[in-house]
Amino acid sequence: MFFQEVTEIPADPIFGLNEAFQADPRPNKVNLVIGIYKDEFLKADLMQSVTKAKKEIFNKDLSAAYLPIEGLAEMYSQVGALVFGEKRWEEERGRIYAAQGLGGTGALQVVGQFLKKEVSKTIAIPMQTWANHGSVFDRVGFKVQTYPYYKAELHGVERIVARHARKKATAPL
Repeated sequence: MFFQEVTEIPADPIFGLNEAFQADPRPNKVNLVIGIYKDEFLKADLMQSVTKAKKEIFNKDLSAAYLPIEGLAEMYSQVGALVFGEKRWEEERGRIYAAQGLGGTGALQVVGQFLKKEVSKTIAIPMQTWANHGSVFDRVGFKVQTYPYYKAELHGVERIVARHARKKATAPL
């Protein structure tokens, strides 16, 4: 098979935190490592708000047609108002573009292609991020740099401190 030549990417260190959680004998612990809340029995129940939304959607007669290129207008309009504030979102509608993306990694791939072509050949990502984020932008062809998180005492972030250094992986995303 042609997959014999594909190099496996290194394991994401954040998943090691999940293993450390499992090994921790303390009874009063909460696992929020990978964005999923689990109760004391390590069961990942849906939040009540999500359960309610699922029921509301299930009972609707929704169309199975394709969405427009931008995605579901109601979704990105509400997200735009949440991110920018309702007033600014309305005032800046001609200057702010919003679109629905396909999951986190898929959205990064699409936005990376756009930014590389239209904006810059270099991108800076936070030093603490998911391991695949640098790989996505590297594959798009960016020069990937990293920066630290915001520091309140500086009222900003330190200068870009390091070029994103990692072993290039050839595994598909």
